[in-house]
Amino acid sequence: MILLHTPLTTDDYHEVFDRRNLCRQAWSQAEAERVAQVIATLSPPGQVVVLLGSKVQDCFGIREQINPRIVAGTTYYGAPHPSGLNRWYNDGKNRSVVGKLLAELYLSYRRSECQQTTITYAR
Repeated sequence: MILLHTPLTTDDYHEVFDRRNLCRQAWSQAEAERVAQVIATLSPPGQVVVLLGSKVQDCFGIREQINPRIVAGTTYYGAPHPSGLNRWYNDGKNRSVVGKLLAELYLSYRRSECQQTTITYAR
């Protein structure tokens, strides 16, 4: 779980991050694209969405890694999926970058500078 790469507690994570899976079961490109469209359409201005994994990022048309991209008032961040298959997180610097991003989003929420952040991922 991506929480392992942050200084946040489980309670902190659940308070601030609204977790959304693009598919109910196994990966379905069509279902994922439909759900991504709903999330993008319903996200109010000022919403922050963290996209975990290249397939999820592709559904939103966003391929940024860590750097923010603003589309229609929503700020998107991309990060690799934190599965055990992804070796990107084996590098401590990479874990630190994502951990700092999530910690900054948490602190921003606590200071009432942003709304709850949506973490979007694939199974």
